[in-house]
Amino acid sequence: MKMDAKIENCCVDNVKDELAKSWAKKNLEIEIGIIMGDRETSSNEEKKIKEYVLSSVKKRKFHCLLIQAAMYNRTVTVRELVNKGVASRESVEGFIKECEDANWISVSRIKGQRRITAKPILVDLYVKYCTWLADTYYSAELSYLTSSMKYLKSLNDDHECVNLVDTSV
Repeated sequence: MKMDAKIENCCVDNVKDELAKSWAKKNLEIEIGIIMGDRETSSNEEKKIKEYVLSSVKKRKFHCLLIQAAMYNRTVTVRELVNKGVASRESVEGFIKECEDANWISVSRIKGQRRITAKPILVDLYVKYCTWLADTYYSAELSYLTSSMKYLKSLNDDHECVNLVDTSV
């Protein structure tokens, strides 16, 4: 006998909750690994850069914005960095001095403004970091959890009958 029965909404919600919790647990392990600098570096210079960037949130913001600018063939000014909430002007000036002395960034004057960009070593190291991150997410199987969550949501959004099951034997 073919009969449609409703799956209780609490069951669907429980599955969603469990998927979200599983994803969060695995992602937290990865985030802790990022913060702790777990990824390996291939040179002393890369290690110095990694340690510098991980030493504070402000330095991480500073580097991310410079790398982003370099990837789009742009430069940034001190004012832009301060306005984007990287840090105070004084701190940004300190970051610029440290990074320029380390030969990680380029600073030039254009129309009376200092224009700053990341050197290729920062961009290359960021690409390596992203490759490590993608591999880490893949090996943690977060893509499967994400796909499951997305699929469950699409069923709920796209199909009114998602809560109906065939109970025929």
